Amino acid sequence: MITAAEFLEQWNRSNESPQYVRYPQALMASCGVSAGDRLFLAEAGLPSIANQLHFFFEGGELLPPPADGHGRVLQGAPSGLGMIGSTAEDWPICLDPARPGQILCLRLDSDLLPQLVNSSFRQLAACLIAYRNTVDSAIAHGDSRGNEDAWRNRDYPPELDAQMQAEMQAIDPAAFSPDGYWPWHFTTSLAPSNNRFDPSGDRAMKIYGHERVFERDAEQISETPLNLREATIVATPGQIRNLAQFLLEAADEMDRFGPKFDHEHFCDFCKRRGIDFASGSADLIVISKDSAARIAASG
Repeated sequence: MITAAEFLEQWNRSNESPQYVRYPQALMASCGVSAGDRLFLAEAGLPSIANQLHFFFEGGELLPPPADGHGRVLQGAPSGLGMIGSTAEDWPICLDPARPGQILCLRLDSDLLPQLVNSSFRQLAACLIAYRNTVDSAIAHGDSRGNEDAWRNRDYPPELDAQMQAEMQAIDPAAFSPDGYWPWHFTTSLAPSNNRFDPSGDRAMKIYGHERVFERDAEQISETPLNLREATIVATPGQIRNLAQFLLEAADEMDRFGPKFDHEHFCDFCKRRGIDFASGSADLIVISKDSAARIAASG
């Protein structure tokens, strides 16, 4: 098993000023975490941001209940779970005293089905190192060819992914059972068909807009959307920041729900957050390619 010192040395090597989340040993003991893992979490902890996972602990005697990406407690989640983080899909990462020591996530796209992430915290830490090393190798491969987006676009030798999965499976075989999180992640989020550039596919982003038309001092909206080549946003810095957060959350929702994602309105985002949406403001609607294809097929 990886030690706290080994993990910190390896993680610090490829991460600039990392932030670590450490968990009290007594709290972890109440969740069924082994003595070895409790010591690891107290001495090293987990990175607050680690590849596809995010970890946190805000203090207190209990872990918070599972919540979605907006902080809303999940109704219907299995009882007794305590949340320690989230996946890239905004699925809660939890501990369950009924499954001592295991790190689980709740699938929001599958009736809150618990999935095994890793069997123990030290196995999780070792897997994070393996994942991080692959990211570094992919970035180095891209840099050598003048491609700074090699990892993001999956433009690197597929052998790197295969080596990473083999290494992680050797670290924690149980985590690679068919209903585990990592197998789902590698066949969905990292699937070549979903991420690698396909020159024959329609990957171009589209922008459509409805023109404002004023008739007899009344505002009308054009019925047929215009296919725009570019768009100009006139806004304050605060509005741009709100818009940026809206787009990030919409992207997370797309990842979480996949083909089931339909659309999101910026005005609805502002309403949920208590943000002033000034009268006369243009709305922005994000729609997935799958949803757009369904609309085109039904039209």
